[in-house]
Amino acid sequence: MKWLLRGALVPVLIIGLYLLAATIGGVIPGPVADIADAPADRRIGLVTSPIHTDVLLPLDDATRAAFGFATRAGVPLDLAQAEWVAVGWGGRAFYTTTGTYLDLSAATVLKSVFGDAAVLRVDAIPAIPPDHPAVRYLDVSQPQIDALIGIILSDLSDAAALDTPGFNATDAFFPAKGRFQIWRTCNAWLGEALRAAGIPAGIWTPVNWSLP
Repeated sequence: MKWLLRGALVPVLIIGLYLLAATIGGVIPGPVADIADAPADRRIGLVTSPIHTDVLLPLDDATRAAFGFATRAGVPLDLAQAEWVAVGWGGRAFYTTTGTYLDLSAATVLKSVFGDAAVLRVDAIPAIPPDHPAVRYLDVSQPQIDALIGIILSDLSDAAALDTPGFNATDAFFPAKGRFQIWRTCNAWLGEALRAAGIPAGIWTPVNWSLP
């Protein structure tokens, strides 16, 4: 019985150590790209669900042009009421089939741990109340936004949307570069993208709370 109890504690210990490392990784500043100095007079948002964080980019003519592939795929970024484009990166099996932790299957978990093809999700978002509990905002410069858009687009591997249902009527999934796995999660990708765009973030951000 003692051996069974000890065996049961092993995965709990591993998960605890992983979450502790994730917390520490979010506190330790990571290397940040040197982007052209400009006033931080723009805003981006980080919108958090229980298991994922999307980045919100303000929609203007330049952003709409950059994400024209998404509009052509049916994401209504050209509508007047659309104020943000939401972008997230993740594993195809996990991201396209998992709404909550209750939706996880054993096969999806294994793919997430050992590696899965990556996808980008793009969605059109209307105005958001400034005090929305799931959204926090970062003050950034226009060059940082431009850099972040370039980083996102550089991870797009195909502008044709996947034949996969989205989470709603306004989003779409697109094939992306890279592999999703336990060390490089959706949130870790976002932390990397922020730092590469000159926006401070932790050195390793695999969970929601390790992001800025």
